[in-house]
Amino acid sequence: MELAAVGSQLWTVSDVGLEAVDMRTGRAIVGPQTPYPYPVGIAASGGTLWIASVESGYARGAVTRIDARTRRASTAFRLPRMPVYDVCAGGGSAWAIVGPSRRRRLARLGRRTLFVRPGAAPGWCAADRSGAWVATSDGRLVHVSTIGVATTVARVRGLGVLATGGGRVWATCAGGVARIDERSGTVAKVPIRGGRAFAVSAGPSAV
Repeated sequence: MELAAVGSQLWTVSDVGLEAVDMRTGRAIVGPQTPYPYPVGIAASGGTLWIASVESGYARGAVTRIDARTRRASTAFRLPRMPVYDVCAGGGSAWAIVGPSRRRRLARLGRRTLFVRPGAAPGWCAADRSGAWVATSDGRLVHVSTIGVATTVARVRGLGVLATGGGRVWATCAGGVARIDERSGTVAKVPIRGGRAFAVSAGPSAV
């Protein structure tokens, strides 16, 4: 379902669970167990992995923190009555989208969890030093600062999965991929013909 690279390891969440693949040898290693049996989201930042997992039926959810070098795992966040839909990390912070569909919120993980409602229901998130970026169900890109202030930055039809890099937010959208300037909110679209983008990742020199 999702991938995250840390050093020479490629971590994956899929229908077989959490695995780490050595990109030099191709050898796969089963990762630590998560609190709930179905890992559905993964993010990496600063050598740390954050894994969102749910119970069957999305009745419960949790986020696991894993040291990519030692593979030591700890439960960073657990919701015994609510699911976790997405997780993102960057700039020293980790965030998760939690709650039932009509009452979804963004949660900043830490000693004291900070919950933020970015207006309409959040669907996807990405993070960098400035905070979290959220795609909402009504097509808005919302920036949430590290202290929980939510600001609408842009509106993009069909806004979906997000990635950050180089002062820009990249997002899947209707007709292709959107490039949104973090400061000005200016939107430029890269069209994709003959299909629809459903995932995006940003690296140092390409998207």
